[in-house]
Amino acid sequence: MIINKRNIIYVILLIALTLRLIFLLFFTDLRNVNYWEFGYIAQNIIDGKGYSLFYYMGNKLQQINLPQSEPYSSAFMPPLYVFYIYAFLNISNVVLRNLLLILSHIIFSVTTIYFMYRFCLKYFNLNTAIISSIIMAVVPEYIYITSVYNAICLYHFLILAFLLLIFSCEYKSNSKIFFFSLLASLLILLRSEFALFLMFVYLVILLKKEFRFAIITFIFIVLFISPWIIRNYAQFGEFIPFTTSSGLNLYRGNNPIRIGNWGDDSFILELKEISKPDNFEIVYNKYYTDKTIDYIRNNPFIFVRNSFVKVFHLLILNPDDTRSKNLFYMIPSLFIVILSTLGIIKSYNYSNFKYLYLFIFSSIIVSVIFFALPRYQIMMKIALIPFCAFYLNHIYKFIRIKQRKNVLIKY
Repeated sequence: MIINKRNIIYVILLIALTLRLIFLLFFTDLRNVNYWEFGYIAQNIIDGKGYSLFYYMGNKLQQINLPQSEPYSSAFMPPLYVFYIYAFLNISNVVLRNLLLILSHIIFSVTTIYFMYRFCLKYFNLNTAIISSIIMAVVPEYIYITSVYNAICLYHFLILAFLLLIFSCEYKSNSKIFFFSLLASLLILLRSEFALFLMFVYLVILLKKEFRFAIITFIFIVLFISPWIIRNYAQFGEFIPFTTSSGLNLYRGNNPIRIGNWGDDSFILELKEISKPDNFEIVYNKYYTDKTIDYIRNNPFIFVRNSFVKVFHLLILNPDDTRSKNLFYMIPSLFIVILSTLGIIKSYNYSNFKYLYLFIFSSIIVSVIFFALPRYQIMMKIALIPFCAFYLNHIYKFIRIKQRKNVLIKY
C-alpha cells in the first residue's frame, strides 16, 4: 500500500504515540510520588497550607511535605504547572494518578509533533515537515520527557502554538489578539524566562508600527497574569510579576565555586537569622541576588569567560550533569545541534524566520545570565528542529542529484 506523502504525518503520530506508551508501560516507575517543587506546593495547597514551599527544620531548609511542617508563603515556582499537578494530586491512587498525568504529557507531546508538522509545512516545505515530525517522534529525549514530572511537554505545546500564531502576522484579527495574549500569559505563568522572548516579539511588532496590537495585547496579558501579581503583593508587600527564584538561579550561574553550585551551607543559617516566615522568600531572593552582583562586579572577566562555558552547556553538553553524558541523549542532541546550525546558515532569511532566531537568541541570553541544564536545551531545541530537518532534506536532495548525474554519465 502506498501512503500519500501528506498523510504520512498520521503514521508518524501513531509511531510517536506507540513509542511513548511503550516507554510508559515498561520504563516508567508509576509509584514515584516525587513531583519536585511543583508537587510540594500543590500538596501544601491540598493540606490547607496555601501556596507555600520552604520551611526550617532545625538548621536545615526543607521543602518536602510533612504533616507537622508550617511552610512559608511562596512565589518560588510559577503557578501554572503547580495547579496542573494539583488537579492530579487529588487522585488518591498513586499509580492511576501518575498514569493519567503521563498520558496527559503524551497527548501534549503528540499534539506538538502535529503542530511542528503544520508549522514546517507552512513555512518550510513538505519534506522538512515530515523529517521534523519524525525527529520529534523517535528521538529518545522527546519520548523520555513525557514521563518526567516537569513542564516541558506543556511548554513545547504552548510555544509551538504561539509560534504558529505570531508567524501568521495577522495583526488586525481580534481572535489573534485574544489568543496571542492568552498563550503569552500561560507561557509566562509556566516558564518565567519566556518574558524575555516576548520582549523581543514586542520589539518586532513595534518596529512594524503595529501599536494597537501591542497595546491591547499587553493590557490583556497584564490582566491575565494579574491574579498572580496581586496575590504576591498581598502575601509579600512587593511587586513580584514572575517568581522569587531568580536570585538563587543567578547565584548558581555566577559563583566562586562552579557553575550550578547551590552555595555554602552557612548561607542557610545566615538566612534563618535575617528572615521571618512572612518575608523569607523576599530575603532569600535578595540575599542570593546581592551575592551574585558582588561576585560579578569583582570578577568581570570570569563572568565573561563563564558566559561562553554556559553557552557550551546549553548547545553541546554540561559535563557536570550526568544526564548529559547518556549516549541516548548526547548523540541525537549533538546531531540536532550540528545539523540545525548548518541549516540556519543554509536557509538564513531574517524576514521569514526572525522569531525562531529570536527564540534561540533569548534562550542563549537566559543561559548566559543564569545557567543551563539538559531540560533547558530540550526546550530550546524546539526552534532548532526545523533547521535540522531542512538541512537533512538538503542532504537528501544533494544525494539524489548526484545519483541522477551518475546515471546520466553511465548511459
